[in-house]
Amino acid sequence: MSKDTRRYRRRVEAGQCVRCGTPFIGESIRRLCDTCRTVWSKWYKNRTPEQKANTLKASRKWRKKNPEKERAYCRRSAKKSRLMVLAHYGPVCTCCGETEMAFLTIDHIDGDGSAHRIRLFGSRTAAGKMFYDWIIREGFPTNLQILCWNCNCAKGYYGACPHKDPTVSHRVATMPEIP
Repeated sequence: MSKDTRRYRRRVEAGQCVRCGTPFIGESIRRLCDTCRTVWSKWYKNRTPEQKANTLKASRKWRKKNPEKERAYCRRSAKKSRLMVLAHYGPVCTCCGETEMAFLTIDHIDGDGSAHRIRLFGSRTAAGKMFYDWIIREGFPTNLQILCWNCNCAKGYYGACPHKDPTVSHRVATMPEIP
């Protein structure tokens, strides 16, 4: 392990900026203080095309060499984004009150989810981390809500959930049989 790696880990454990060693006040998951973050951001934005290519090349090389670590990082990052979104909107289905995290999903209140994802990502099926990250970047838009999978599917298929509109249950029960 290199000297720099040891210093980095020591500062992370001590709750300090990894570049200058400034201690963070209170609990923090940050790695850089505001000053170092500003300096780094300016450098990152003003990189030359050659520096950008070298960074990309090194990143691809690392990912190819460490596929398990890359997958684990992606899973942790996706889970963190999803939990942040669920925590903001309230981890409970707004229709039926379901609280099991595995069942909860994001719903577009006005019903334009497919068109919205096409505008954002070019695909109506785009979801997951990309969508959660977009929600966070946009400051948690108010046209979204949390629904459980059953309520979200019912709303998509029948226009309303049976919990909100009892006639939906009747419509489903009286549907003609499919030959």
